[in-house]
Amino acid sequence: ESHVDLEKALRAEAQVRGQKRLAVYDLDAVEQYRIVALILSEALREELLKLRLFHLVNRENIVKVLEEMALQQTALVDEKEAVKAGKGLAVQQIVLGRYGTLGKLSILQAKRLEVETQSDLAIGSLKCEAGREDELLHHMAELAKEISREK
Repeated sequence: ESHVDLEKALRAEAQVRGQKRLAVYDLDAVEQYRIVALILSEALREELLKLRLFHLVNRENIVKVLEEMALQQTALVDEKEAVKAGKGLAVQQIVLGRYGTLGKLSILQAKRLEVETQSDLAIGSLKCEAGREDELLHHMAELAKEISREK
């Protein structure tokens, strides 16, 4: 029952400010790229926060809910599980993504989903030459704007 009260309070707080509550999950990546993915995830959160279009749920709350649900970060590849966790965070939308390499390219893909309908709202990606991942940081604001757009 207290969980339901918390969810209502969080929704009301976001509505007062006229912003949708958004959870940005850490980018999924194989172990070898986990640190790079975490850095890029934080950079994406920062750029989305700067846009002031959403009320972002902090990463610690996301981790707490995932632990309560007994999910590992790697299990978030499954969108349905991510959506389920989003409901537990009382968010209307979530951002999921992947970071990896394909041949000589490093690719970051992200998309924003509506929690209630599980529909895609926006999708975007960044690419760079493998080993030049710092270039992705220079274009993170563009990606944030791209995945923030309404259809």
